[in-house]
Amino acid sequence: MKKRTLIAACLLAAMSANAQSQVSGIDKKNMNLNVKPGTDFYQYAAGGWLKSHPLDAEHTNNGAFTDLY
Repeated sequence: MKKRTLIAACLLAAMSANAQSQVSGIDKKNMNLNVKPGTDFYQYAAGGWLKSHPLDAEHTNNGAFTDLY
């Protein structure tokens, strides 16, 4: 009896589970899709991020340790 109940519960749980949609790991808003990858791959891959995170005149770089100092 316990075996049947366990099997029924597992089947019910499997049937009621919703399928998860697949999400791409690449965030295209950080890319510059107007540049061809063969022309300038750095601008293609990081152009959107560079546009949304401009450097000030006093800073020559941006990184995780910039906020610590």
